[in-house]
Amino acid sequence: MQTYRPDLIALVAREQNLSIEKATDLVVSVLTNIVTLAERGPLTIYEFGRFEFVRLAPRTVKTAINREGPVDVPERLALRFKPSPSLINRVGE
Repeated sequence: MQTYRPDLIALVAREQNLSIEKATDLVVSVLTNIVTLAERGPLTIYEFGRFEFVRLAPRTVKTAINREGPVDVPERLALRFKPSPSLINRVGE
């Protein structure tokens, strides 16, 4: 089952006894600041994981829909997440 941001907001609101508006502000702030800090360098959250921007090299691909190509894909940055061993163990239970 996929979980979306409103699900996280509702969970935070319920567990922390907050209004939906306050929980929304909190969740948006945390997610925004994760990206902001990861832009400065790798961000490690103990027992959760590591966020890091990586540079993806330019490449040439065929289009997925009709296999026409080649299509040039420019270099770009991507945010990567590597879960901690304790998070992996917890999810695996």
